[in-house]
Amino acid sequence: MEPTLGGLPRKLDLRDVRLGQAQAPVDLPSSYATDVSWLTPLFQGPTPYCGAHAGSTLKLILDHLDTGENKSYSPAYLWKRIKEIDGHLPKDGTDMRSILKTLKNWGVCDLTLLESDVSLPIADYTDPKVITKQMDENAYPRIIKAYGF
Repeated sequence: MEPTLGGLPRKLDLRDVRLGQAQAPVDLPSSYATDVSWLTPLFQGPTPYCGAHAGSTLKLILDHLDTGENKSYSPAYLWKRIKEIDGHLPKDGTDMRSILKTLKNWGVCDLTLLESDVSLPIADYTDPKVITKQMDENAYPRIIKAYGF
């Protein structure tokens, strides 16, 4: 079956906060990354892995702001961990809460430890059995501390 490549509506979650409820909108702080020309793009091709690509890129941007380093993180690692918890079929992609929860619980490892080969069949790309202890140990320092909606 072909992937749908579309976003899935998220069920109402009582933990969600309405936009503007916690704080009124403010101007974008100058410390935010507005020039991302240094970022090496990763391409997902015609696959439903956009959430894992977005999550690994988000963590890269956050780390770059903190340390100035320019690494690449593995969307394949993040995808495999996401699919262990999100409850969506691989062909249907994922949701933001699962992406951020995975970044908080597992982090994301270096791309050099698990390349993102989007030409693999979706079952092979999703298979968590290829994750090693070394990947997990490399990923864990790259967790996010918190997230909110």
